[in-house]
Amino acid sequence: MVRSVKNTFAPINRIPREALSVIPDYWADEDGADVDLIALTHVCHSWREVFISRPSLWTRLDCTNDEKTRTYIERSKSSPLKVYLWRKEGYIPFLGFAFLVLALPHFSRLGSLTLCGPSNELVGLVGRRFNRPAPFLEKLKIRFFGDPHSIEPAIFDRNLPSLQELRLSGIITSLPWGNLANLTTFDFRDVPSDSISTTQLLDFFERAPFLRHCNIRLWNTLATTSNAPPGRVVSLPRLKDLDIKAQPIHSILLNHLLIPSGTSLVQEFGFSGTGSPIPGHLPKTLNNLENLSHITAINLSCKSGLALRLNGPSGGLYVLGHQTGTNTSVTVTNRQILRSLAHFAISEI
Repeated sequence: MVRSVKNTFAPINRIPREALSVIPDYWADEDGADVDLIALTHVCHSWREVFISRPSLWTRLDCTNDEKTRTYIERSKSSPLKVYLWRKEGYIPFLGFAFLVLALPHFSRLGSLTLCGPSNELVGLVGRRFNRPAPFLEKLKIRFFGDPHSIEPAIFDRNLPSLQELRLSGIITSLPWGNLANLTTFDFRDVPSDSISTTQLLDFFERAPFLRHCNIRLWNTLATTSNAPPGRVVSLPRLKDLDIKAQPIHSILLNHLLIPSGTSLVQEFGFSGTGSPIPGHLPKTLNNLENLSHITAINLSCKSGLALRLNGPSGGLYVLGHQTGTNTSVTVTNRQILRSLAHFAISEI
């Protein structure tokens, strides 16, 4: 009895329960979060009661242990689940009872999903198991190692009304997806360029009016001709940064995008052998000057030596990359230069 009273008045136990329960939210190391969370529940009866009674602390599932998965699902109650399934090589630890029997029936309250692993082993899992609507899913990341594979028919029945962040790597999919009204981040990479058309990307953008961050990285080259009508232009009024990596730099996609003032446009390119493809392709990239006239930053990732000068009535901007792997990032403060991009010269070094 005396010990219980002493514990009650100990400084650590004077912390309000509401404040104590949010301490795990500030842990930086997510890899050790589970171990630390369990340790907190073993400090004393009072702490155990505090942490177990907060469902949002028990939502992260890796599906590698049956008993742990069952406990987390029970304690998470109806909170959105954060499912993290990762495997790079060797045995796949999450394709067992914990995932298929315990976790999968609760995917209707899925809040975020990270799935990474070998494409030839996971493509079947995606097609068979992720085919129901996920109305609460906010973050989706799927990364296939190895050869790209198609995930059609579309996962989650194309029904993702809450989705804010979409990251696909090594995934061939027939965009667009439905219900993307809340999407703010789109990262699409590591697939052959001929697996996605200009029209599919434009249709996707039209379904994502709040898109702010976009990163597209395709193998080889984007189509040199567009299958979209020449006059079709999609406005991205919330866009903050657009990063396109293709070989060579020419991206027909830019001819169909209306990019707002303040956006950072990044185009990455590389060349080797006989010479630079830049002189032949950059003018085509920038021939829609009306759409690009308000860009305020140009970032070049130089894989080989080149010199680029943009000339305008108020002066010039000189960007130089002279070594393999050189990265040059220049912020453009004089918009008048950009409004006269019809006058520029390119020279190789």
